[in-house]
Amino acid sequence: LVISAKAQTFPNAGFETWRNYSVSTSPFPGSPVLNLQAPDNWYGVDSLVAGVTLIASLGGITIEAEKQLFLSTQAHSGTNSAEVRTAFIGDDIGNAPGVFANAQIGIDLAAAINGDPSDILSFISYTGGTSVSAKVDTVSAWVMTPATNMDSALINVQAVKIVPGSAGDSTVVLGVGAYVVQPGLTQFVQVKVPVFYTSTEIPEKLLVAFISSNIAADTTHAGNSLFVDDVSYTTAGPVSVRQPLFSEDQLIVYPNPSNDVVYFNLNAGVRAQDCVLTVTDVTGKVIFTEQLTQQINAKNVSAWAKGNYFFNLTNTATGKFENGKISVK
Repeated sequence: LVISAKAQTFPNAGFETWRNYSVSTSPFPGSPVLNLQAPDNWYGVDSLVAGVTLIASLGGITIEAEKQLFLSTQAHSGTNSAEVRTAFIGDDIGNAPGVFANAQIGIDLAAAINGDPSDILSFISYTGGTSVSAKVDTVSAWVMTPATNMDSALINVQAVKIVPGSAGDSTVVLGVGAYVVQPGLTQFVQVKVPVFYTSTEIPEKLLVAFISSNIAADTTHAGNSLFVDDVSYTTAGPVSVRQPLFSEDQLIVYPNPSNDVVYFNLNAGVRAQDCVLTVTDVTGKVIFTEQLTQQINAKNVSAWAKGNYFFNLTNTATGKFENGKISVK
């Protein structure tokens, strides 16, 4: 049984209120400062990068901090949205994706200095986040990407539990979600990031990060940006929405068999607008065919005749397809 999801919002989910502040790039008097801004209750990585320039230089890493999080008046609703942008921050690191999150962003400087400087984002961690008291099924956001973008962007979600210990608190990840935002979304489009759980425990915090360039891609271009507005999440019952994350499968279909609702959920790396889903009965009669618009697609089958049906998913962008059988009981 899947219990109806309940929508929740993040503090300042529409990014209508912002704070302005400055970060010094050195502790010495008269040092240059970087003037920054961030939505209230949200945090950017650009302040972190500016704050560690001196310490990084002691390890032989030169950083040229740049502003990467901007208030934009292009909005899905209200007046403002957030724009996060990839920037060139020096020859040692090159182009670094901008990151902003609902949690404070930290960095393991020792690991960063001793590791590969071009992979500095792998040393970033998050503390804080949004408190939750149930499993989060889906995080939703309205996003837009300029026509000039060359990189895909990334949304990363973690549902975590804080475990106290004698050496300090540790963060245990109970659920994860990811969504690759493709270039060319020149109008705001709602995307949904399902959260996949490997534990039956209930999380305490929800961490959401928006990253201007997909850090798993081969190339990262300065100026690539992601606009974000109206972020929300849903919680549901004990059976959470499942999703194939970066697997070979384009689609997961469940529950199967069913007498109520069947979910046809896309891989996080597949664009819904590229996919056509068709279901037929055993005689070949088309029950429905649909150009998808969402990653999560629920179909009520309670009125269907009992028996077997066949589905086919065609990806018009790649030419790939998947098919299979579902049963209605």
